[in-house]
Amino acid sequence: MSDVWVGVIGGAVGGFFTALVSLSSPWISWFVKSRELDKTRDVERQRERQGHRRELITQWRESIFQTHHELVMHEVQRRREAGAQDPVIEQLEGRAWFESLRPHLSLSEDEVGQISINFDMSSMVRKLSDEVARIEREWELV
Repeated sequence: MSDVWVGVIGGAVGGFFTALVSLSSPWISWFVKSRELDKTRDVERQRERQGHRRELITQWRESIFQTHHELVMHEVQRRREAGAQDPVIEQLEGRAWFESLRPHLSLSEDEVGQISINFDMSSMVRKLSDEVARIEREWELV
């Protein structure tokens, strides 16, 4: 083969690859940018999820305290008015905060029922608070 043909073939191959790179570079750039944006969106979603979970934990803790306080104070007032009769304690079931917590509990239905019925007892409050702490650890918020 002559030197002229080697130069022509070499130039054609070089030109072909140069054209290929220049035509594919916008696609490559778009692909890299889209991956970066996907990672950014994933981080933002994770932050939002963690923020929502923190709000739930805070709401559950505040509601546990407030509800226990309300039930105990209600019972004290009722006993003052009616004498020392058997306590009638409102159940937790049906309260928005409790129903949002229920699916995350690892307790059996019987245990959840006992907590709901006997929420005026500090041991039940502690048990429910321990569950909220477990969920917080499971969600990696601490």
